[in-house]
Amino acid sequence: MIDYEISRCTRRCFESGRELRPGEVVYSLLMSEGHDVVRRDCSEEAWQGPPEGTVGWWKTQLPKPDSSAPRMAPPQVIAQRFDHLVAHEADPQLLTVMALLMIRKRILKEDDVAVERRGPTWRLHCPLMEQTYEIPRIEVDSQRVAGLQHALMELLYGDEETAIDSVLNETASEAETERGSDAANDENGSEVEDELLSSAEQAEGDESLRDSD
Repeated sequence: MIDYEISRCTRRCFESGRELRPGEVVYSLLMSEGHDVVRRDCSEEAWQGPPEGTVGWWKTQLPKPDSSAPRMAPPQVIAQRFDHLVAHEADPQLLTVMALLMIRKRILKEDDVAVERRGPTWRLHCPLMEQTYEIPRIEVDSQRVAGLQHALMELLYGDEETAIDSVLNETASEAETERGSDAANDENGSEVEDELLSSAEQAEGDESLRDSD
C-alpha cells in the first residue's frame, strides 16, 4: 500500500477557478503529475467525474464557521478600551488582568516594574495607541474572580461601547465592597490571574475553518 501525503483543501475549484464557500459540497481528487501527487478540489456543479490520471477521489462538505462562538474584539478596539479604563482610573485589579492578557496578545509591551512608595508600578507601552502607561502592579484577589471574569468578558467580547461604562460601574462597586480584604496577601494571586486569562481566551472559539476531510 502506498501512503500519500494529502494537502489541505485549496478552497478553490480547479475547473472554474471559483472560490469554494463554507458548507458547499466539494469533490476532491489526487492526481499524478510527474513524480508528485497533487490535490485538486472541484465544486459540485463543475464536477464531471474523475479525469484520467486520478489516483483517488472523494466527496466531502466544507465546514461552516461556528456562528455561536464569541469573537474577541480586534486588537485596536481592546487597546482603546484599555486606554479608556486607565483614563478613568478603573479598578486596579481589573487593569492588572486586562494588561496581562494584552501582553499575552502582544498588544502591550512590558517596559518595567518599579517599586515606589505607593507600591509596584507597571510601565507598559502600547504601539497601537502610541501610549505608555503606568499602573499599579498588584495581585488579584481570589474572592473577586467571578466579578473580574465577567468584566473581562464584557471588555473583550462586548459589541457595544456602553459595556465599558457598565464595567467601570460594576467593578468600582465590587472593589468598594471588597475593600476590607487584603489582596496583597492572597497566596494564590498568580494562580488566580492564570485562571482568569485562560477562561477569557478559551471563550473564543476557533475562528479558522478546519477541513473535515
